[in-house]
Amino acid sequence: MIDLLPIAGYPSVVEGFLPKVEGEFNKPQLKHLARYLTGLIVCENKTVTGINSSFIGRNDQSALNHWLTDSDWSEEKLDKARKELILEELNAKRIRRGVLVIDDTLNHKTGKHMEGVNIHYDHAEGRYALGHQLVTSHLVAGRFSLPVGFELYKRNEGQEDFTSKQELARALIGRAAEEGFPFTCVILDSWYFNAENIGCIEGLGRDWVAGCKSNRLILMPKGWTPISDHLEAVPKTEFKRVIIRTEDGERSFWTYAKNVVIKGPRRIRLVVSYQDETMEGEPKIIATNRLDWDTKTVLKTYLKRWKIDSFYRDAKQELGLEDYEVRKMRGLRRHWLMVFLAHTLLRLSPNLGKPIEWMERGLKTVGSRCRHATMEILKTFIDLIIKLAQKVRTADEILRYTLSDLKELKTLYQMEAT
Repeated sequence: MIDLLPIAGYPSVVEGFLPKVEGEFNKPQLKHLARYLTGLIVCENKTVTGINSSFIGRNDQSALNHWLTDSDWSEEKLDKARKELILEELNAKRIRRGVLVIDDTLNHKTGKHMEGVNIHYDHAEGRYALGHQLVTSHLVAGRFSLPVGFELYKRNEGQEDFTSKQELARALIGRAAEEGFPFTCVILDSWYFNAENIGCIEGLGRDWVAGCKSNRLILMPKGWTPISDHLEAVPKTEFKRVIIRTEDGERSFWTYAKNVVIKGPRRIRLVVSYQDETMEGEPKIIATNRLDWDTKTVLKTYLKRWKIDSFYRDAKQELGLEDYEVRKMRGLRRHWLMVFLAHTLLRLSPNLGKPIEWMERGLKTVGSRCRHATMEILKTFIDLIIKLAQKVRTADEILRYTLSDLKELKTLYQMEAT
């Protein structure tokens, strides 16, 4: 990532996107868009201050901050352009079937004066923490794994404008269907497995696969029985080994499947799995409306859920999903949109520019593509130094040029800043 070297250009993933939205922005706004996206991809410090200070010929940071929080441009139109880019790529590859994953993530914050910040339970750390909780939808289709939408969960129960996480999830599912994303199945974890959500999914003509808690009640000959009690009576010989091929190689599961009526009532297929042949500890329980699917199909489908966790990790570690200091809700939503856009551009750019030969391979991950973009920025900076060396005489003059602000550049060199 860029930390000390000034940025003198934009990576190819950003340059290639700008023509698609130039009609929605005036020239200064388009420049701020390009710089913010570039900063999220290549800068170590992904705050407004950090991004602005990284560029050659920078304005005062207030200009970039104003663009993010107050400038009159439509995030809806920008997000529409992002989604159209996804759909165009899927259509070009003739991908018609995928799965939509629903989950949430907590952006940890320390400041209590940001709009929408609240105390939420952090499942990853097993404790309550201050932050913004986002409910998001994610498309997994063919080789593509892409964020689709997000909504901020505001923990303000009892107020008129309160919207639960379950309602936000249904809104995201409905919106993805309306926008034409090609998903035939929705994947949920156990938190989102309830009658309202699966009713919404089935109402859209989609299937679903969901994590299921062991205390859910199923109808057995003796009446409504917790799944955990039923499993205690299932002989270990009923569990069969299933081998699933994943991106990380083959994985073995010891599984048991049964079609049951779950309290609701609703007929579903249960798949219970262990990752160890000793079959000790708590099993993973998966439910689906597809009574005809075999165990391997159910497991393979549910395993696609981890793609959204990979997105959260990449978005936080590589693209600054929670590295923001703005306080206004408008600025917060725009920052999250920029992260979604940056991730989308990196994922949809198989033909990246190749600044040096040894960078040609190994560009499968978001992190590797960020590093590739950094190399492009480095090459642009080297090109600038070569050009400057033809105009000025000393290293001090070159350094002064690269560290100057926009006003001084125009005064000293009579040329527009990059």
